[in-house]
Amino acid sequence: MFKRHINYLFLLLVTFFLFSCSSNPIQSSAGIDREFQVEGSQDELMRKTLAWAAKKQQNTKSVIRVNYHQNGKIIGTGLISMKNSMELVDAYQFTMQIDVRDNQARMVLNNIDQIQGVVAVSIEESLKNIKKHLSKLADDYEMALQQGSKK
Repeated sequence: MFKRHINYLFLLLVTFFLFSCSSNPIQSSAGIDREFQVEGSQDELMRKTLAWAAKKQQNTKSVIRVNYHQNGKIIGTGLISMKNSMELVDAYQFTMQIDVRDNQARMVLNNIDQIQGVVAVSIEESLKNIKKHLSKLADDYEMALQQGSKK
């Protein structure tokens, strides 16, 4: 009888662990949307964007899913990892869309999914931390665009 209860308890713990570690969509609309004014032609800004993406990821094919160079559009996925309040690593995947035109660029980072870890705090607190990381990523992209420009 005691062994049977242990088995049920073990099954319950395994089930809880599997559900808590599975993909956890945050909010499709959550994320950031930034516009940048920077000197440069669409071609020049696309080259800088692709160089920035290559620098961020060793293999740009794993990040960039769509590259419409003529239209100035790149769509891809990104991954951020951060420690939670329990000092465990949480990983989040997001969609990245970058549109460039002459003298301007727009970056949208959204569709955030948790792919590893457990939400140790509220979803709102996790989203706040994720947005900080995404904002730093957008700042880094803006700096890459401005390198070599006259502004």
